[in-house]
Amino acid sequence: MAKKPVNRKMATIRQIEAKDVKNDSLKEAMDHLRETRTRDNEIRMFEELQKARFLVPVQFSGEQPNLQLRFVMINTPDKKSYFPAFTDETEANKMNLPEGENRQYIVRTLKEFEPIFKDTRGQSAGVVVNPFSNNILLPRDLISKLNTLKAGAVGDNPVNVKKGEIPAGAVVKFEEPRIYPTALVNAVYDVCGTIPEVSRVWFKQMMIGMNVNFALIVEADKFTSELEEKLRITAEPLSKNIPIQVLKYTDQLEKQAVNGAIALYDRELNI
Repeated sequence: MAKKPVNRKMATIRQIEAKDVKNDSLKEAMDHLRETRTRDNEIRMFEELQKARFLVPVQFSGEQPNLQLRFVMINTPDKKSYFPAFTDETEANKMNLPEGENRQYIVRTLKEFEPIFKDTRGQSAGVVVNPFSNNILLPRDLISKLNTLKAGAVGDNPVNVKKGEIPAGAVVKFEEPRIYPTALVNAVYDVCGTIPEVSRVWFKQMMIGMNVNFALIVEADKFTSELEEKLRITAEPLSKNIPIQVLKYTDQLEKQAVNGAIALYDRELNI
């Protein structure tokens, strides 16, 4: 863990006991999403995140009017830093603070993190909710989008992918999967070996608005609806209810998603 200084003007203390901060509806929504990954459950969790108040661990130094505040950060294996945010005191107590540090918190909503992001000059990648249990990572751009949406509008911006093509103007983002579904990848690899038209296939996580999808980006001699359907029905039973998008490889997707990455399947290497 690392600590980063924040301008003292951020040290506005709310007089509230940690035990009084509870987010039962959010915890229930996160549990439902973990058990069943559906679009409706994702929307419910995002809506609860908009309403939640979190316990955020901090360290104070000095006295008023020169009180200064430091946030305790969590560093991930890929060297990114996140603000830990806890739904309640029980979750907060799971964090082992360095010896000699008092357990102190401020209460913040997601909306109130935006000025903190600006003050830390881009050093934080976002917020992680209940990092020692639910471990929900919220990147800064997702938090910004949640903060601009009206309540009940989280599920807007649907994208209907047809014939393997993303419609013009659709807001999508590709990244490496946070959870790598090994069984799905192995099954797709095996079935690709039975389809002579398939040249290469890449596997990515695809954000459509705020909805998580898995994307199979397919380079083929001929991309057909039959090929698309065969890959989809192979992957879907192993996707843990995350929607599968089968996309036709294009120069645009090369730049936007593939970017020289190693393919899940490569016909030239399939011996």
